[in-house]
Amino acid sequence: MTGWNNWAVGAAVTAAEFVRSAGGLIGAVLVQVPGEQVRKDLLAGLAASLATTGRESVLGVEHFERTGDDRRRELAWQARVIGSGITTLAEQSAVPVRGVALRSNCEGHLWTPAAATHLTRTPNAPAVMQLYNEWLHQLVLLRDALLPFRNWEQVRLRVDEHGLRRIEDPRRAFLTDYLTRSPRHDVVVQLAAWAVSEFRVPQRAYGFRVEDGTALPSVVTGSPLHSPRGLLDWSDAADGEPTAFMPAVDDYLAIPTADPAPSGPQRQPEYMLMETAEGAGRSRLTLRSDHAPDVDLGQALRGHRYAYLAVGGEPHAREGSGSHYTASQVLAADGLVDFPSGTHLIDDVPARTVLALLGKIVPHNIVLWDGRDRTRAAGTGKAGPPRVVVRVA
Repeated sequence: MTGWNNWAVGAAVTAAEFVRSAGGLIGAVLVQVPGEQVRKDLLAGLAASLATTGRESVLGVEHFERTGDDRRRELAWQARVIGSGITTLAEQSAVPVRGVALRSNCEGHLWTPAAATHLTRTPNAPAVMQLYNEWLHQLVLLRDALLPFRNWEQVRLRVDEHGLRRIEDPRRAFLTDYLTRSPRHDVVVQLAAWAVSEFRVPQRAYGFRVEDGTALPSVVTGSPLHSPRGLLDWSDAADGEPTAFMPAVDDYLAIPTADPAPSGPQRQPEYMLMETAEGAGRSRLTLRSDHAPDVDLGQALRGHRYAYLAVGGEPHAREGSGSHYTASQVLAADGLVDFPSGTHLIDDVPARTVLALLGKIVPHNIVLWDGRDRTRAAGTGKAGPPRVVVRVA
């Protein structure tokens, strides 16, 4: 399975660089089975394997985009988008080359009939089939390694002479979790860490920093209304030792609760992200302000993952029933705020403050609302626990 790249242990490459190197495998096939129609059919075979529906699909999860929960839906969308992007990159690198020979394990991927016909009707069929098989499998591994990352084209993957085969076991564990239930966020983080490093993150980690960069949930720098719930953003910045970012408290039900403060700061607190090392490759990130208690980023992200969204529809008058609170009243409270029964509105919260606010409310029934369709906001969430509607300004 070696001989198609010159990567040493610890090499880091982008998706485009990986596909370009793997192009030597399909290029060696095209030398022995020439022709533009062959090239088109073999590329179509790759597209079919990377698709999320169809007979040859390795990860047939298109139905999750329609019927899955947020995490499954996001990952199914990711699989489709990344698969299409890899196919486009492969079209640019599939040119005849000589000098590649290897033995590739059969991975059981189904080939399109056209690809199978081309590969078996050649005197050197066994060698040609193994070259195609390895190319196909490496690009399937590439797609799956990139699933956790929203900005997948920027990620630098850790590779070696065997390409990405080092991630096969964690990939298999992740896909088992994904296909049988809604995957936990820390399972997504663990696959991401395997893809880019040798650093092993523990359970409950929500992000990490390694030698080549940092991975944190997209909402940390993105919109609370429109950022993915479970995907990570990769940054090449890596200021510090490898570490896993952990929530301050594993079980939020153990955090003391409080009522909203009678009053809060006159203006919205401004938060900075502060890191506290906790030893053994673990750190905690805190949203810190001079005018309000600290907010644990891990709890804030938990609140975002659990929140319901009420987005879209026709603009609506803003007056309505229910108790009203300011974000400052909630942020000034000690512990998590547990509201009484009923519906409660926290109005005009700046997007940059929403994440901190999510880290201060018991996350049983929070609705993030864009302020447009009040009926949609009133009908979002679940019956029973107090509904807390946060209108994002």
